[in-house]
Amino acid sequence: MTTYKPRSNPVRAALSSLLARFARVQQRLRDAGSKAAARRTLMQLNDATLRDLGMDRTEIGSVVSEAFGDAERSRLRLRRPSRGRL
Repeated sequence: MTTYKPRSNPVRAALSSLLARFARVQQRLRDAGSKAAARRTLMQLNDATLRDLGMDRTEIGSVVSEAFGDAERSRLRLRRPSRGRL
């Protein structure tokens, strides 16, 4: 009995590689747009609101980079106690 072995198709392999590369580029562009939108949104806040959020205007780029995983998280995060507990 002869076992069927599909032949490799170089055109199909090249097309598959090209589509995968296109998908990665598309995702990077989508991520860049999201990062820019987050940066713009934070820049529109006034200094008092940024302070309430625990950041300074000079930290916006760093905060966005951490939020999107482009930089290691370096900020201390504190939790508020739940109601009725100290």
